[in-house]
Amino acid sequence: TYDWIAPSALGGVTDAAWVTLTGSYTFADPVDGLNLYVESDSATASFYIDDIVIVMTSPPPPSTVFVYNFEDGTTQGWYPRGGTGIAVAVVTDPVHTGNYALQVTGRTSGWNGPALNVLNLLEVGATYQISGCVRLAEGLGPFRTNFALQYTIGGSTTYPWLGSDSNTTSTAWSCVTGSFKYTTQADALTLYVECSDANASFYIDDVIIVMTEPPDVEPPPPIQDIPSVYDFYKDDFLVGAALEPTQLASDRHVELFLKHFNSLTAENAMKPGPIQPTEGTFDWTGADALANFARANNVAVHGHTLVWHQQTADWMFQNGAGAWLTPTVENKQLVLDRLEDHIVAVVGRYKDVVNVWDAVNEVIDASQPDCLRRSRWYELTGSDYISTTFTIAHREAPTATLILNDYGETNPAKRQCMYNLVKDLQEDGVPVHGIGMQMHINILNPSVAAIEETIEMFGELGEVHITELDMSIYANDTDSYTTVPPEVLIKQGYRYKEIFEALRRQGQAGTGKLHSVTFWGLADDHTWLSTFPTTRINLPLLFDKELQAKWAYWGIIDPSQLPPLIQEQLVSKATPVVDGMTETLWNMLPWIQIGSTGAMTASYQTRWDAANNLYVIVKVEDPSVNVGDKVEVFVDQNNAKTATYEADDRYYTFPSETFWMDFVIITNTHGYVLEARLPLSETLQVGKKMGFDVRVTDGSNLNSPLSWNDKTHSQTTDTSKFGILNLIDEIKLTTAIRGTPVIDASADALWARAEEISTDVWVSGSSGATAKVRTMWDENRLYVYAIVSDTLLSAASSNPWEQDSIEVFIDQNNAKTTNYEPDDGQYRVNFEGAQSFGGAASAAALTRAWRVITDTDEILLLGGTYIVEAAITLTHVTPEAGVFIGFDFQVNDDADGNGVRDSVAIWNDPTGASWQNTSRLGVLQFVERPSYTIYLPLVMRAYAP
Repeated sequence: TYDWIAPSALGGVTDAAWVTLTGSYTFADPVDGLNLYVESDSATASFYIDDIVIVMTSPPPPSTVFVYNFEDGTTQGWYPRGGTGIAVAVVTDPVHTGNYALQVTGRTSGWNGPALNVLNLLEVGATYQISGCVRLAEGLGPFRTNFALQYTIGGSTTYPWLGSDSNTTSTAWSCVTGSFKYTTQADALTLYVECSDANASFYIDDVIIVMTEPPDVEPPPPIQDIPSVYDFYKDDFLVGAALEPTQLASDRHVELFLKHFNSLTAENAMKPGPIQPTEGTFDWTGADALANFARANNVAVHGHTLVWHQQTADWMFQNGAGAWLTPTVENKQLVLDRLEDHIVAVVGRYKDVVNVWDAVNEVIDASQPDCLRRSRWYELTGSDYISTTFTIAHREAPTATLILNDYGETNPAKRQCMYNLVKDLQEDGVPVHGIGMQMHINILNPSVAAIEETIEMFGELGEVHITELDMSIYANDTDSYTTVPPEVLIKQGYRYKEIFEALRRQGQAGTGKLHSVTFWGLADDHTWLSTFPTTRINLPLLFDKELQAKWAYWGIIDPSQLPPLIQEQLVSKATPVVDGMTETLWNMLPWIQIGSTGAMTASYQTRWDAANNLYVIVKVEDPSVNVGDKVEVFVDQNNAKTATYEADDRYYTFPSETFWMDFVIITNTHGYVLEARLPLSETLQVGKKMGFDVRVTDGSNLNSPLSWNDKTHSQTTDTSKFGILNLIDEIKLTTAIRGTPVIDASADALWARAEEISTDVWVSGSSGATAKVRTMWDENRLYVYAIVSDTLLSAASSNPWEQDSIEVFIDQNNAKTTNYEPDDGQYRVNFEGAQSFGGAASAAALTRAWRVITDTDEILLLGGTYIVEAAITLTHVTPEAGVFIGFDFQVNDDADGNGVRDSVAIWNDPTGASWQNTSRLGVLQFVERPSYTIYLPLVMRAYAP
């Protein structure tokens, strides 16, 4: 074929001047030859050419570097990583694809497994996608398996995860994919696979390494001349970042760190497993590199960590023969002696440079009666390992601040557990100087109020340190962007702004309760969230992959630099009557505030239906009526966010003389209500997003209109600053009748009068356990009666949410927020009566009864296998007829009894986020008595004359 790239323009080429031709060509498919040539439509004309320039304008598509499918019957360079007993071998069963897979046997530690030297395969500066499949040997699991790299520079080694699966089994292959940018030439670089169970044998297959981005052609941009983060907050708290020793080999990373941070945390190098992998043998290389860097640059060091239930070498809990220790007096003393030796060595070596230690990490389990995690430390020593750690560390470094560090402490139950534990330790004379809040948060949760409340509460006991701050751009564990929308990073900037305003209040001028804030990473080019809890793009830090400042940075340094915030509002499906009356479907959800000015305040709601109608109701509090009073509604149907109006964009003004739509304005003594139906041209369906804004003008103050989103009030010409409506399915409404049943897992006669709802929305799975549920209320309680149908009852998992159980979610003020507020609670009861809680829920607020139905006739009659009846005390709302609360009911099912939750059925919320987000809960209304439709029989009788 002969593809023209750049023909000359009409009129052609002459001998009078040079003509420059420019064209583009995409080369994709393999060919036997490819030649660039120049021709003329004159068969005999001579001509000249000069300055031929070929520029690559886009990189080639990804090219596979290596595929390891073992189809040649060899291990293809993979070797056993670990002791002498470990072996790898090619097998023919099971296989993921083809005829062969690789098996690893003889493992004795979690890090043992198959490994491949990739040092000479990968190109510095390039980005790679590495994928692979793993399966456990027969009868094993579920266990966590992990693909990772061992990356060594100058004697310092890091272990970045590429992808993991927490529920790998022997019944199916688990395939993961991860991304890795090879930034700095390594001395050693190994790809390996590991399993959380130290002895499990497993198989791998179809490991593929793909270059997704070629090495950088142009030099990276310089570090920006912008304000220093630590200098900006120098009067409030230290500002730190977690570092790996390998990052010290990069001048740009060092420059970025020294400009913005005055404290560092060793991300992995000081953890107990990496620093003492075998008894008495310490690997100081990485920790020393970081400590020496800190000494040379007058940087504080936050030590992390002396004790943790993860990344602790197995030998700490084994005897000389490698067998696990059992709980005895002698073994307890052995483990505590080993712990003391470890602390003496580590703390003593770094006591001149470490100012704070995360002495003990992640010991809280709020579901336990004593609030302590059932780790190997606990099994062998009880709680003594905690007091021993603080006592020995204080003896070795008496000037260091020693803190207890954990995650998720904004959860009220976990927060109270942490407070009680530290207070008890301090009263026993244990030198606990404060509390560490990890703060692995996301773009929605937890609330700023919850963060600040937690700091204030912990501050009563000593210093508070934010130890591992990062902010996932996702609100759950399942979403994934291929390209992150700009508005997400803007939203992240605003959330960082609000959080740091609260942090600054708590650390003001060194007199507050907060003493340091440490980010869990330097920039988005290195973050654990790229592979945990799932492999996806995640950008949680202040600086991007090129080490440039993001909106997150400007949010905490100069919020005036942030672009306008684009708000997003969920819109449920419904068809209201357009009559200006606030009927039940408007009252059941909260009003969205537009704003207030002078004596006027305004709020609104919206709904949509399948006939492509958008319904809008606007409530205006305005005691004075003026000629210029008006409401304007703006709709960008395709949410294009353009600077000019497009064909799909709509602008409505009310009052209006247009009669092609339904609208009504009802006035009253304190204002007016506008209700309108807006027919749209695009198809409305669940998941659609539309640009939207509403503006209210007071005729007596024309220069100060109120807008929901665009505060520049440019909506009549520009849709770029509209907010967003996100269309969701109907939010269901049920009623609870007034009554006080006996909590005994048997149905009082009262329950027959209550409305029945069913868990017919599948959060996960498409079949499994379901429930029929009824509700009642009295002066201060909500009552729930549930009959659950479940074919096999299981409590095999140690995780309560994976056991066969029911969950009740309550949002007492029905605020429909994206994070839990102090009135929100999650109550869980399994089929054996075991209870657990989330949010503000607690055992003190729950009375429950339960029973498994064993009588066959009763099973047939009730259509269920176990019953849970519960009373929940309401603390933030006074129950009375007409009150609405947020409510949902969920059933968890381990269908095959293997300890893994197979399905989740719920009444309303399909997102799976009810445990932390109340915005999609259904709604429950308190009523005095049920509504009846009564049919009166008509009796007719004929008489003889």
